[in-house]
Amino acid sequence: MDRAVCAVVAIALGACLTGGRLDEFLVLSSVVTVIVMVLPAGLLVAVRTTRRRRAQLVP
Repeated sequence: MDRAVCAVVAIALGACLTGGRLDEFLVLSSVVTVIVMVLPAGLLVAVRTTRRRRAQLVP
C-alpha cells in the first residue's frame, strides 16, 4: 500500500514540476492530507458515541 501511494504521489509531483505548478501540488497535497485526517477522526467520534450510548442502555 505504501509503495502504491508513493508511486501516485511521485507521478503527481512529476507532472506538476514539469508544468511548473509546484504551488498547485503543495495545495493539493495539503487538502488531501486534511481530508485523510478528518475522515478517521470523524469515524472515531462516531464509534465512541455509539459505544457510550450502548453502555448507557445496559443496566
